[in-house]
Amino acid sequence: MKLKLNLHYLTFAITLFIIEACIAIFLKSGFIRHTFGDYLVVILLYCGLRGISDLGVWRSAILVLIVSFIIEFLQLTSILAVLNLDNNSLAKLVFGTTFQFTDLIAYALGIVTVLIFEPKLREKINFRRFFKIKYIISLGVLFGLLCLSIPNYIVAKTAENKTFYNIKDIPKNKVGLVLGANKYTSNGNISLYYLYRVDATAKLFQANKIEYVLVSGDNSRKNYNEPSMFKEDLVKRGIPENKIFLDYAGFRTLDSVVRAKEIFGQHSITIISQRFHCQRAIFLANAHDIKAVGFNAKHYKRAQFFNKPSREYLARAKAVLDVLTDKKPKYLGNPIAIR
Repeated sequence: MKLKLNLHYLTFAITLFIIEACIAIFLKSGFIRHTFGDYLVVILLYCGLRGISDLGVWRSAILVLIVSFIIEFLQLTSILAVLNLDNNSLAKLVFGTTFQFTDLIAYALGIVTVLIFEPKLREKINFRRFFKIKYIISLGVLFGLLCLSIPNYIVAKTAENKTFYNIKDIPKNKVGLVLGANKYTSNGNISLYYLYRVDATAKLFQANKIEYVLVSGDNSRKNYNEPSMFKEDLVKRGIPENKIFLDYAGFRTLDSVVRAKEIFGQHSITIISQRFHCQRAIFLANAHDIKAVGFNAKHYKRAQFFNKPSREYLARAKAVLDVLTDKKPKYLGNPIAIR
């Protein structure tokens, strides 16, 4: 790589820098500040790199994308503490403070935009070939990212202000719906997702925020019974056995939520799980005319670096599709009264 000034690209870079500066100064939160700002910053970096070097389109685009991803993933570490820059505002601005999967999407969309509209790229390759291969691939990537990001936004927006960490703030409901989880991890240790849901349920009951507990989970195999495992541990935590009801057909979150209404007769419930899971369950509840709030169980340490597990984006896309196609639970059955 050699230094080579290009006023065309430098002008674009300076313009984008001014826009980014205005966003940083006048907007303190929201979609434009965070997501759209990240989208623009990779285009800014690309234009800046092309403006001072002789690197071509693809090398510049790939280099900017790799650097952006590296910086984002460094937020999973204590890089600022290691560099003794915890209180440095500029370092926080450059490196960020919290890993977000949506930031990676924004970076990728920015680079896709560059590759689609880059004039030099169009001059060097046959347009028809570009349209058939590169353009279609770019649109495919864009479509895939939109299919993940739009459902994520819809779910989060639906559950806005409906999930709670503080037990004093959450409204009271007759029934708390605990969403099932495997008690043990693949290495035989107790799952912290499971343990923290048990803890959260016990706290709600002891604070008189719920009168009954409905445990919904998978019992599709003879030697696997999520509801019974939860019940055993909840009884140990002081919840009377006659206050706990079990739903053995909660194979998916959709099944658990819909069956709470159709089988157990609940039109208003408190959902108990980790926040990302509560949000999706509340979205499903809202789509089935169930008034729901969520009590957020604690995340385990690794998950605190992520806004949510990566597979949750796929789960949210599936949840939106299920609502659009009016997906039904695998099993319904006879009503069971909770009293």
